[in-house]
Amino acid sequence: MKRILAAVVVSAALSAFAGAAQACVDIIAAAPVTRYDFTQPGAVTETLRLTITDTCISSARQGSVTAWLVDRVENGAPLATLGRLPLEVRQGGQNIVHASTADRIRAARFRYPRTGSPVLEQLDIRLPGASTEAVSETRQYDLHWSYVDGRGDTQTATRAVAFALDVIPAFEVQIAGGGREHTMDFGDLSPGALGRVNLRLRATQPFQVSMTSQNAGVMRRTDQCGSVASERLTPLNSVEYTATLDGQPISLRTPYQNHRPPSARVSSFDNMPFQVRIDPTLDPGAKLAGRYCDVITLQVSPVR
Repeated sequence: MKRILAAVVVSAALSAFAGAAQACVDIIAAAPVTRYDFTQPGAVTETLRLTITDTCISSARQGSVTAWLVDRVENGAPLATLGRLPLEVRQGGQNIVHASTADRIRAARFRYPRTGSPVLEQLDIRLPGASTEAVSETRQYDLHWSYVDGRGDTQTATRAVAFALDVIPAFEVQIAGGGREHTMDFGDLSPGALGRVNLRLRATQPFQVSMTSQNAGVMRRTDQCGSVASERLTPLNSVEYTATLDGQPISLRTPYQNHRPPSARVSSFDNMPFQVRIDPTLDPGAKLAGRYCDVITLQVSPVR
């Protein structure tokens, strides 16, 4: 009997399929919390720090990446914002933050030696100063970047970056129309004479206004306003007065208080009247002749 041996040779072909390209440039961004004091003039600046890691397999000794930022909430606003303020992130003079992906892209460009080690770069964060529109806010932006990988293909990637604005407690009082000093001239001394100046007051929370006086709450006879009176205080060389702020009595012992609940934005009070009234029972004939003066200082602070 013949034995017939049959053999089936099965050959397996091994094929390698190229999968999706792996990202080989990574950027990590660290944005600080920007503390905002509306009483300070000039732009507010901070630094956005970037860490770029390039692991692309390439013969090129120089790495290159472009990066830009886009607001995650595309609400149709023409400008990117943080805390209701226009937000700029700049490389040199170019702003690379965008209100929406529909904007024409302006990007920062970074070139660096390809060593395999992380590369540190930075951009300038800029917000306008002295704005009463500012509110505390944390806002998410998308950091986009684009680069050419080791095969010569353009790749893009995205990472979320949180920007935060913290409006710190701050208070400001000044003369309406500008300035921090004003002279009330009563002319010839007469009973019940009234002097007035309007103030502009701004605050981030409920506040009080305290009053201090150079002459302990009375006008004293002096050669020049602001100078220290040389003679001993007596009823003959002093004039009493009372004061109100926004219609409420204010004195050395009684501050003006505003308990309006704090809002999301800075509260502004324009044309708040500060009035000084000479004692209505004054007898000018009982006073020594001369110039009578006092220097009043108003200071705003949080309600305690």
